[in-house]
Amino acid sequence: MKGKTALIGGEMLDRENGRWISTPATVILEDGYVSEVAKPTDPAASVDATPVSVDDHLIVPGFLNAHYHSADQLFRSRLARGPLEEWIHPWGVLGSVPDKHILTAVRWAAVELLRSGVTRVLDHFAPLTTSHLVLEALKVYDGIGMQATVAPLVGDRAYSEVPPLGDIEGPAVREVDRLLGNITDIVEAALASGREIVLGPAAPQRCSTQLLFGLGRIATKYGLRMHMHCAETHLHHQTAEILWQQSAVERLHDLGLLGPHLSLAHCVWLSDTDIELLAKTGTAVVYNPSSNVSLGSGLAPVRDMLDAGVSVALGTDGVEASGPASTFRTLRDSLDHSRLREHDPDRWLSSHDVLDMLWCGGRAVFGYGVGQIRKGAPGDLVLLDTTNPAFRPAGSIADQLVFYADSDSIVDVYVNGQSMFKDRRLRSADADTILDQLDEACGVVSRMSSIQPSADYIRRVRGAYAKRCDV
Repeated sequence: MKGKTALIGGEMLDRENGRWISTPATVILEDGYVSEVAKPTDPAASVDATPVSVDDHLIVPGFLNAHYHSADQLFRSRLARGPLEEWIHPWGVLGSVPDKHILTAVRWAAVELLRSGVTRVLDHFAPLTTSHLVLEALKVYDGIGMQATVAPLVGDRAYSEVPPLGDIEGPAVREVDRLLGNITDIVEAALASGREIVLGPAAPQRCSTQLLFGLGRIATKYGLRMHMHCAETHLHHQTAEILWQQSAVERLHDLGLLGPHLSLAHCVWLSDTDIELLAKTGTAVVYNPSSNVSLGSGLAPVRDMLDAGVSVALGTDGVEASGPASTFRTLRDSLDHSRLREHDPDRWLSSHDVLDMLWCGGRAVFGYGVGQIRKGAPGDLVLLDTTNPAFRPAGSIADQLVFYADSDSIVDVYVNGQSMFKDRRLRSADADTILDQLDEACGVVSRMSSIQPSADYIRRVRGAYAKRCDV
């Protein structure tokens, strides 16, 4: 956005001595960035700027959603609420879904995310097909006004093929070469168009050693980040022990893949050694509390990770795993679930802790310019109505954001310095039309004969879960 805008009369959320507080401020936006944060008593800051009154508004950094699956929109209310390995089986049909329906899912995902205050998302994008589809998905996000980082999901093993559900054989070399060739094409096309891309291996147990090494070489060659699922369910823990006689985190470390360039989604089933390795290597973790519980995966050791110095970000995961993307729900679930995992109340997460994960932890995934309101930061902001009951009577602003606020509190969202809402409606899209298109797309997917897992596969998953083990 060209020009200069001054948000005048509101309060700004700021972090001071490890606590989140609100303070009166004038925020100046120019050419898509925050050009200045000034005191309200400094009128010189807003000279030559278009004034926008934000009286009774709280300005907070745009929400960072560090793990999401837009394709999940195609399965809304259509999947069995079983364990992950059973629930995810229908994703296998995505390779047969026409591109236009995949892009409809992306379009509605962008609308839903933006309306909930998310300005930046990491979309672990499925299926891996062509550079054309990935570039078209990025264009869809652009058209809605979202900032998206796409990580095309790639793997050469299905859940049904890895122990204890199956007996995997080594992949054909030509299959790995084909997948790596596809990824290279996608990376080069994205970079040529000036877009950021992230490598998205499905999970350690769903990628052969050859594939992981190949992805590591691509990441090094092009200077890319990587993002993958890891240690999400206790079945994954069993799989790691059978395949490698070590944890998935230890396996990634031995392969030389841990580091600041890598973020790992979930990390529910970790040992103390795993946490030490994540901290030592600077590997980030993305916590997805809502889907972890919805799919019965477990309660992640978040306090242990934070105490060890691991950067922990937040994600909503896909909508069919956890419900409509809601950062407010994710914040509350993060706080509440710590009370279930930790027996010592002194170790429970606070509102300040979970806001730290949202913005400070999110910077470890997206880059260190985002998730803050300061000079030079992207102009990604959420404006909240402080006359909303969530913020009355006045109290701890951190507690009000985590315990009481919801999407109804959102008045406007700025992305790259541009207002995206008018009268609480998106400026960039007709949501009703997109939702009609999503109805059609979901209907197509639900009619595919292979969408539901077989009774035999369900029995195998349930039998494996009955043999639950602890880390």
